[in-house]
Amino acid sequence: MKGEGQTMSEKQIAEVRQSLESTPDIEETADLMNLAGNSTRLKLLYLLDNMKELCVCDLADMLGVSVSAVSQHLSKLKAYVKARSGMNTSDTVVGAISDHLRMLCDEAIRNAARDGRKTLMDRDFTPLF
Repeated sequence: MKGEGQTMSEKQIAEVRQSLESTPDIEETADLMNLAGNSTRLKLLYLLDNMKELCVCDLADMLGVSVSAVSQHLSKLKAYVKARSGMNTSDTVVGAISDHLRMLCDEAIRNAARDGRKTLMDRDFTPLF
């Protein structure tokens, strides 16, 4: 990593490059991380997963964004699931993404709690459900 020239042969580099190109698990993980990389989208998934039947206008008000922004986020979520599985119903979209993202979010929440930071789990949304 010193930048002093190649330490591997061209053949070794080509083999590593080829192995990286045939890693759909890395690509899928990157796509999921990209999807999860937006806090509004994560909040939207949280609401959909926990509150079930909500209209786009209510979601927009809860998230403090426009109806158009919510619609765009929903489209990205649906496109992700459809590309991965061919599923197309809203409930299936939320469920499929939520399962994957829940694992990531749970780990992030545990880390935040371990560090003494407030998390979503410290809030009580029970009266809303």
